[in-house]
Amino acid sequence: MQQLANFIADKKKEFNFIIPKLNLNRNDNVELREKILNMTPDERKRFGINKSTL
Repeated sequence: MQQLANFIADKKKEFNFIIPKLNLNRNDNVELREKILNMTPDERKRFGINKSTL
């Protein structure tokens, strides 16, 4: 955070972002994703899935 503050305050000319390496494992398939995306609003409500979650 201090590096960012110094960059914003123009005390430093460079700021290096460190992006951690992520390993994501999926356990779904295309058929399941399509089924979820094609749910009606009533079906989403029944399962407690907000529209913004999709």
